[in-house]
Amino acid sequence: MVPTVLETAILGLLVENDLHGYELKKRLARLLGPWSSVSFGSLYPALNRLERAALADSVEPVAGGTTVSASLGADLAAFRSRGRQAATGRRGRKVYTLTDAGRQRLTDLLQDPDGDDRSFAVRVAFCGQLQPGERLRLFQRRDAELARREAAQPDEDASALGDRYRRSFHDFHHDRLSRERAWLADLLHTESTLVADHGSDDPSTHPSGGTEI
Repeated sequence: MVPTVLETAILGLLVENDLHGYELKKRLARLLGPWSSVSFGSLYPALNRLERAALADSVEPVAGGTTVSASLGADLAAFRSRGRQAATGRRGRKVYTLTDAGRQRLTDLLQDPDGDDRSFAVRVAFCGQLQPGERLRLFQRRDAELARREAAQPDEDASALGDRYRRSFHDFHHDRLSRERAWLADLLHTESTLVADHGSDDPSTHPSGGTEI
């Protein structure tokens, strides 16, 4: 999996809720689908990278059922270490939360013009975090890319495509492009209307303002 795809997905889920590793893994599986399975072996290193970059923080249960922040300092490290040794399943109970820097990083990733089909799908899943004008540009770039793909498709007759399985796959690919462009047309219409009515940076159209599309 492309690292930024996983990073975007984690940050996007954490912007919605603080999550422990097990629940985060379940939500990533639902978001990314069965062909992009995330193992704990890839999830926890990614979370560690986010923590080292100060994009995420974590809290761990300690004695008495309370939690302490993993960023509180070295003076708590020994205490947490003793707690982990005295309990089982401690790793699964650590809860991850997003920092202000993580929120900004998510916004930057959502607006990044680069990426493949999978990264675009993840951006759409969390594009409610963007302003209407930013979403509009995201969808415009994608539509332009799909238009280029359609224009690049060779105009071949059926006999040149090989057997019926090759022809069927060709038809499927063409139909998928057409369907995605029709879906994007609806999104572009919605965002264009929001921008025209409220402006691209109107706080009332931002997710924090409660507007849904």
